[in-house]
Amino acid sequence: MKTDFFAGLGLGLILIPTYAFLHTLEFLGNILIVLFVLIGVTLLIFGYMQHEQSGQISKKK
Repeated sequence: MKTDFFAGLGLGLILIPTYAFLHTLEFLGNILIVLFVLIGVTLLIFGYMQHEQSGQISKKK
C-alpha cells in the first residue's frame, strides 16, 4: 500500500509545474487548476490513509 502513498506524492509533484503552466491560461486555467489540485490532494490523502491503515494492520498482528 506504500505505492499508493508515493503515487499520490509523485502526482502532486507533477501537478505543481502543471499548475504554473495553466496559471497563464487565466480563466480556463483556474478551473483546471482547482480540479487538478483537488484530485492531487484527494490522492495524497487517500494514499496517506492507506499507508496509515496498512501500518495499523501490521502492528495488530
